[in-house]
Amino acid sequence: MHLVAVGGLVVYSTCSMNPVEDEAVVLSCLRGRAEFTLVDVSSKLEGLWWSSGVQDWTVTDSRGATYSSWQEVPQDAAQSEGLLESMFPLGGAEPPHQPLDRCVRLLPHVSHTGGVFRGSVAEDTCERY
Repeated sequence: MHLVAVGGLVVYSTCSMNPVEDEAVVLSCLRGRAEFTLVDVSSKLEGLWWSSGVQDWTVTDSRGATYSSWQEVPQDAAQSEGLLESMFPLGGAEPPHQPLDRCVRLLPHVSHTGGVFRGSVAEDTCERY
């Protein structure tokens, strides 16, 4: 993200509906980067059926155990299952300072397409010296 020009956009898009692959990645990229913010692109989606990004989700490991926060994950499960703090909505301790509802989800059963997450449009609003 350090290569984007001032006023430029970074777009993150997947064909996944999994918030760990979508909103969690966006949140992780934006964490600690106050010069970036999510941009509301809903006005550019005229004619498309879409839903907003999600703010809360659970993480399921390969054994089927489900966790809603990093604090719930046993240390041995974190290591053996490859679970990371950044997979969770709040990243463990801090609230998301980004409005994840600005992310966009094209749902396959509504839009008659494959599932698409186009959420993370970020704009660099800081001047660099």
